[in-house]
Amino acid sequence: MGGRQVVDNSREKKKPKIEPATSLPARFGLPDKRRLGESVVLGPDNKLAATTDSFGRVILLDIERGIAVRMWKGYRDAQVGWVEVQEDQPPEQHQSHQPRRRAIFLVIYAPRRGILEVWTAQQGPRVAAFNVSKYSRLLCPGYKMMGLNNVTWKDVRVNIPQCYLLDAETGIKVLDIPFHLALSDKNSKRARDLHILKRLKAALKDHQTESGALQNEIIDTLLDMRIGSIKQQGLERVLHTGYLSAGCMQAVLNAMAHQLQSQDEQREDEDSENFSLDYENRMLLQFCKAENRLLETYQALINLQKQPPAYSESVAAANTSTLAASLGLTEEEFLSLSEQLDSYHAALDKDRRVRFLDDATMSVTNFLSCFECHVQREDKVAEEGHKNTKGHIICNVIIKASLPEPKSHRLGKLLFKNQLENGVSSEFGDILKRSSLQLESFFNLLLQFWLMEDKRKLTETANLAQLVKTISQLKGGSVVSSGHNSVSPWWQQMQDVCSKSENIGTTILAALVGRSVSNEMAKVVVVCYLSFRLDSMI
Repeated sequence: MGGRQVVDNSREKKKPKIEPATSLPARFGLPDKRRLGESVVLGPDNKLAATTDSFGRVILLDIERGIAVRMWKGYRDAQVGWVEVQEDQPPEQHQSHQPRRRAIFLVIYAPRRGILEVWTAQQGPRVAAFNVSKYSRLLCPGYKMMGLNNVTWKDVRVNIPQCYLLDAETGIKVLDIPFHLALSDKNSKRARDLHILKRLKAALKDHQTESGALQNEIIDTLLDMRIGSIKQQGLERVLHTGYLSAGCMQAVLNAMAHQLQSQDEQREDEDSENFSLDYENRMLLQFCKAENRLLETYQALINLQKQPPAYSESVAAANTSTLAASLGLTEEEFLSLSEQLDSYHAALDKDRRVRFLDDATMSVTNFLSCFECHVQREDKVAEEGHKNTKGHIICNVIIKASLPEPKSHRLGKLLFKNQLENGVSSEFGDILKRSSLQLESFFNLLLQFWLMEDKRKLTETANLAQLVKTISQLKGGSVVSSGHNSVSPWWQQMQDVCSKSENIGTTILAALVGRSVSNEMAKVVVVCYLSFRLDSMI
């Protein structure tokens, strides 16, 4: 009674019950008592691993299947690492939900040999090798920033490189491997070139101005391609880039042509159809030459416009006899025609006429887009005593038939406006000859440009006659001239164009010029024929 209850605080706490450990047998293993493993590096996909051992071997393991899939010998004291690369995604595919492809590369550093190698896993070739210091250290963290989860990692833009090379002499080097190196085997040439083509398009889109570094990057990227058709796609993209100059485009074309020509070694037999280049690359070589000639033509026309007018070659306005002779008319007929044209021009409704803006000089990209190159095989077998041309590639450059009228007007302005207003330069015929353009399309463009306006100065008719004569002589007098009671296809083309024109005044002048030049060239052919007959009789 009256006593206090004593509480025992020294009662021991209950210990948690710990279950005994259960031994697990090894699922996979590489039994080799003499081999001592030195390091194991897990791949980024958790499906592959690379090990190094005391025998100087690097072994690639398939963790899921528990087997060794590849072994490299002669890598004593080697260090290994992994690099995972995603395929570059074009800007137009950013909104797509398709997963991007991934490639895994194994990096091996052999300090005793002083070499750093990059291999594609699992059975790919060696895609790169670098000479490095023998006292470097390869670091492969194998992890990213700690503390991120599936929500916060989307807002963090810290890019931690996957593999470093720590060098006491040159510092820290980061391995940056392009994705297309994973596509470098012989069965993936097209996929590899398509990837390089995407990279070229992205480089051209990222830049806004031309630079020497960009030009070198374009050349190196194009020369790295292997398939001719994809190379041509890359060249066409370069030729349609507005901020590149004609000189830069010529440098790219010359580099590509030089590479192809160095590979194009024909066998000693000139009649052989076997070439070191395949058909696509031979077509590409001719395409480069044709585009290069177009660029030379463009630059020559620009330089010709900068020259002062050739007043000595132009026709004076008061020289009525010269203008009448260019149309094949007498002076009385010419004066009558002049009065009729003046009355016609005065009666024209000015609001009905189409006027084009006086734009600046036509850009080189717009100039090239007006033409198309038709590359084809020449299957003609030469006659005895002549060189065999069967199997050779030829390229015909013509003006696009579906060219819009404003663009056709600007092209005609670049080619003919200076010649019609200031007189035909003696260099103009040489420029046409070197361009290798089809003269039919060139002649047709001249006629269309002349007929686009309903009012022309009579002083321009003599220059038009000189232009028509120059182009016709390049075509050849025997082709242009026609026989008795027949019309040459050359002049028939002129009749067809004139018949479709709604501008009466310029159509009459063009028809008179065509008749005058055709009669003049027919007389020259007849004189040459008679001279040849007399020489043969003597």
